[in-house]
Amino acid sequence: MKMLLHIIIVLALLHIGQSPLAAANRVLALDGTGDYVELPTGIFADLTEATVEAWVRWEKLSNYGQVFGFGSQSRSMGINTWENSNALQFFIYDKNRSLHLISTTRYYDYDSASPFLDTYDRSRWAGDLLTGQWRHIAAVSGPGGMKLYLDGVLVAERAYAGSFAAVGDTTRNLIGASHWYSNGPFNGQIDEVRVWNKARSQAEIRAGMQAALQGEEAGLVGLWNFDGTCGEDQSPSGYHGTLFGDAHCIEVPRPAGQEQRPAVVYGTVRDAAGRRLAHARVRVEREGVLQAHTWSDSSGHYSLMLAACAGCDLAADAGALGAWQLGLDWSAGQRERRERRLDAAPQ
Repeated sequence: MKMLLHIIIVLALLHIGQSPLAAANRVLALDGTGDYVELPTGIFADLTEATVEAWVRWEKLSNYGQVFGFGSQSRSMGINTWENSNALQFFIYDKNRSLHLISTTRYYDYDSASPFLDTYDRSRWAGDLLTGQWRHIAAVSGPGGMKLYLDGVLVAERAYAGSFAAVGDTTRNLIGASHWYSNGPFNGQIDEVRVWNKARSQAEIRAGMQAALQGEEAGLVGLWNFDGTCGEDQSPSGYHGTLFGDAHCIEVPRPAGQEQRPAVVYGTVRDAAGRRLAHARVRVEREGVLQAHTWSDSSGHYSLMLAACAGCDLAADAGALGAWQLGLDWSAGQRERRERRLDAAPQ
C-alpha cells in the first residue's frame, strides 16, 4: 500500500512539474512600430526548391505589410498583403528583378507581350484574412511551380520554377518587416515559421500544420517557433534571429485555424469555338448577391476563392459572350475545376 501511494505521489509531482511546459506556447508579438526579427545574411541562397510556412494573426492590416521576406529590395521572396486589403500574395523577384507573383484575389500577367494588370474592382473574398484570427500560410516554390496555401488549401499557383536560388544573395532576411521602406509594418503575431529544402505537398502541409516540430525533421532547415529564446532557430542550422524595436515573445495557446478554409473554383474560359478568352470576368453569386469574382489571364485560366457556398451560381462573361451555371455547392476546403465555354448572350 505504501509503495502504491509512493508511486501515485511521484506521478502526481511529475505531472505538476511537466504540465506547464507541455501547455506553454510562445509567439512573436509585433505592434507595428518598427518591430521585427532579422535573420542571418546569406541563408537558403542555394535552394532550388523550398516551402516556407507560418501561423499568422493580423491585428491590423497595413499597406503591403510583409509576414516574411528573404533577399533585398526588388530581389527577394516573401509573402505580404495587397495594399491595405485582406488579400494575400506570394512574390518572387528574381536576379533580373522580374516579378513573379500569385495572389488569393488578383493576378499579374507578366508573361504576355502586353502585361495586363487588373485595374478594375479586384477579385475578392471577404474571408481572405480576418484580423484577430490565426491563419496558416505556406509558400511553395521550385520546379513544380509557385503555390500559395491558406489554411492548407491551395488558393493560387503559377508555373514559374524559381525559388531562393533565383533570387540570388539573400542579404536581408526578415520576419515581420518589409524590404521596401515605403511599405507598411506588420502588426500582429507570428508563430511556427518553418523553412524546408523541398516543395511540400498539400497533404504534407495539412498533416503538419498543427504538429509541434522538434527541429530534427527531414528536410527542415529553419524553425522559429519562439518557444525557447525569442528568435532562436530550433533547427540544426542555427540561424538565430536578432530582435529589433519592441519585438518580443508572449505566451498564448497554440494557434489553430478558425474554420475559415476557403473553397477554390478554377478552370479555363473559352469561346464556342474552343479559343481561350483572356480578361473574361468570372463571378459567383447567391440569390443575386456577389460572393466573389475574378478575371481570366492571357491564357484564359481563372482561379476563384470563396467561402463555403450552397445554391450558388457561377457566371462568366466577355463582351457579348456569356454563360451561367446554377445551383452549385462548394464546401470549405473544396477545390474544383469548372471549365467555362461562353456563347453569345441572348438578346
